Amino acid sequence: MAAQYWQRTEAMKATAFYLKMDLMLNESDLAQLDFGIKYHLNGLDYLIASLTAELPISLLTHTLFP
Repeated sequence: MAAQYWQRTEAMKATAFYLKMDLMLNESDLAQLDFGIKYHLNGLDYLIASLTAELPISLLTHTLFP
């Protein structure tokens, strides 16, 4: 499995950059997030690498997109 996908994974990492963004999300938004799909923001597609939120949600959610 590693032999099949490792080169593709490394190629993706070589062209990736990280975007740190604060988002206003509610409980419903968090429940619907899928870390396996790409999200389209400002004309570019992003995968979510990290998400930090407090519950109950009262502040901005800190999100890292690679």
